[in-house]
Amino acid sequence: MIGMVKDLINKGYAYEADGDVYFRVKKFPQYGSLSKQPIDQLESGARIEVGEHKEDPLDFALWKKDEKFGYKSPWGVGRPGWHIECSAMSRKYLGKTIDIHAGGADLIFPHHENEIAQSECANGCKFVNYWLHNGFVTINKEKMSKSLGNFLTIDELLKKYDSNTIRFFILTNHYRMPVEFSDEALSSAQAGVKRMLNAKRTKINEDLDITKTDEYKSFVDAMDDDLNTSKALAVLFELTNKANKDDKDAFTILCKLASVLGFTFEKPTLTEDELKNAVKHVSDKLGKDFNSMEELIAYRKEARDAKNWDIADKIRVALDEVNIVLKDSKEGTSWEIK
Repeated sequence: MIGMVKDLINKGYAYEADGDVYFRVKKFPQYGSLSKQPIDQLESGARIEVGEHKEDPLDFALWKKDEKFGYKSPWGVGRPGWHIECSAMSRKYLGKTIDIHAGGADLIFPHHENEIAQSECANGCKFVNYWLHNGFVTINKEKMSKSLGNFLTIDELLKKYDSNTIRFFILTNHYRMPVEFSDEALSSAQAGVKRMLNAKRTKINEDLDITKTDEYKSFVDAMDDDLNTSKALAVLFELTNKANKDDKDAFTILCKLASVLGFTFEKPTLTEDELKNAVKHVSDKLGKDFNSMEELIAYRKEARDAKNWDIADKIRVALDEVNIVLKDSKEGTSWEIK
């Protein structure tokens, strides 16, 4: 960071003022192009704070004097400005020009605007080829954030919803648009992803060249359209319908395209210990010991045959509490993870 600030000073793009170092914004004519704000418009709202020694109100800090919590530098003890950190890390680990730079929409100005200015002036070349700015996840129309205390971690969400559901919830919206978080929205996503993953399964045809199919073209067109994931999901649902109507290649195409978005068609499984704990949970609820899921299902069948619906329902409900669903059919009863 110090090296980059030195480069900017040596090239005339920055200057030192009483232990602070500032970037000369007007030396970079393209400033404001990312946020589509002309310099004269920005200038009208700019001001110099008390204690600052800027040449121009638009100039931003590359280094700040800080004798209490600072580091030694050629300009005295201080700390780097917020923006220079990102430019320095990017140059060191990714190179002078990077293909894609992502971030929240709130970072476009001033953070990303300043990153461009200091990186391109220090490095003498284009900084970023493509910018992707995402909308926020909101709760009650407010941005989910640590400062507001209204946030959930992925680990917390995974206790209630599987990864396919969370992924589907995010991808239903365009990445640049805000997405409102709620249990209702996640339940809707859960139903949507279940519909797709319950498509009629056929053996994967590894010899099929999916790039020659209409669905592949539609999917690629959607993703090429600024990552239009909601449109891409529509292609997956079209394939789901075709698979359920016995289209022999639909499931193969569906699996391969869905994997691009991170979906997995593998059925979730339980470890031996998790299965034992699930059986124990039901044993504790009924006050009767069972040694295996098979024994439990056999006991429930006896109850159903004897029209003892109360016992049968208690077993089903107890298993539901540990995310196991029973499926009754003419062939018998099977179980799967919710």
